[in-house]
Amino acid sequence: MDPQIIDALTELIGKEGYSANIYQILVTYFQTNNLPGYAHRMQLRVSRKQARESKIQNYLNSCGAIQGKIPPPAPIPPFTSPIDALTFINSDQANTKILMHQIIIISTNLADNSTTNFVRSLVEEQTEEEATASELLERSRIRYTGRNIQLIPIDYNLP
Repeated sequence: MDPQIIDALTELIGKEGYSANIYQILVTYFQTNNLPGYAHRMQLRVSRKQARESKIQNYLNSCGAIQGKIPPPAPIPPFTSPIDALTFINSDQANTKILMHQIIIISTNLADNSTTNFVRSLVEEQTEEEATASELLERSRIRYTGRNIQLIPIDYNLP
C-alpha cells in the first residue's frame, strides 16, 4: 500500500477517534442538561465512530500496512448551549467527509481500487450520519430559545 494512503487512512483513524471523543463529551453535556434522549443519541454515535476506527485499522492490517502515528487532536471547546454542541460536531463531521474524499482521490490516482471502494463505503456511512445529525440540529434550532425545556419534546422522541 502506498505511504500516502497509509498516512491518509491513519489521519482518518485519528479523526474518527476525535469525533468519538467529542460525542462522548456531548453525552455528558446532554446528561448534565437533563436531555437523556440527546445523550443516548450521542452514545450511539460514540459506538459507531469507535467501530469505524476499528474497521479502518482492520483494513490497513488486511493490506499488510502498518498504521502511522496518529496526529494529536485539536482541543474541544466547552459548549454553552445544545446548539453550539450540535453545530460543532456537524462541522467536525463535514471535515471528516472532506478527508474521506481526499483519500478517494489519492487512491484513484494510484489505481488502488480496493482502497477507493473501501473509503467509498465509509463515505456512505458518513453521509447517512451527517444527514441524521443535521436534521437533529435543525429541529433543535427551531425549538431552542435559550432554555433546554423547549427541547424536551424532541428529546423525548429520540430513539
